[in-house]
Amino acid sequence: MKTRRLHSVGTFAVAVITLVIMMFPFVMVLLNSFKDRLEIFSNPLSFSGFVGLENYRNAFATMRYFSGITNSIFVTFFSLLVIIVFSSMLAIFLCDGNGN
Repeated sequence: MKTRRLHSVGTFAVAVITLVIMMFPFVMVLLNSFKDRLEIFSNPLSFSGFVGLENYRNAFATMRYFSGITNSIFVTFFSLLVIIVFSSMLAIFLCDGNGN
């Protein structure tokens, strides 16, 4: 009973440590996205008290973000359509009871 609980606590500890290690880069990108370049290079691990959205404004203005999303949705839709059609045809072929 005691070893089972110890094993459960150990598994949970390993899971939490893995979660922290895997989430660290995402948190850093999120925190640094609100900073200007000088602040990122001078102290990348700190949290800035100033929350500036200027980086996001520049990104939306220069990247044509919505055009990229539209293209991604278009490609995804037609890829799924082709996959569904060919998968259905293969399912009919494999499920044919006559063996022909």
